[in-house]
Amino acid sequence: AWMCFAVTWLNPQAIIDGSLLLGGYRASLPSFASGFFIGGVALASLSWFLGLTTVTSIFKSVMSETVLRYINIVCGLIIIFYGLKLGYSFINLFI
Repeated sequence: AWMCFAVTWLNPQAIIDGSLLLGGYRASLPSFASGFFIGGVALASLSWFLGLTTVTSIFKSVMSETVLRYINIVCGLIIIFYGLKLGYSFINLFI
């Protein structure tokens, strides 16, 4: 349980997403919508983590180290792509 807590809430990306992105988006909504927004975020988070847990438990016999390595490589390539795209967009702001 401690490791799950640490990965979820001590992760800098989760802190950035949770505080800056969600807070910034919430600020753009009318005040009456904040309860619906927070409820939707909580429901989406619950659904996401329960879905991941369910899929992992169903397919745990298929999840060898090789499969996990390929999943990590694909995820890493997607993150690198988005990082390069974000950097490219940033540079284009000044050109």
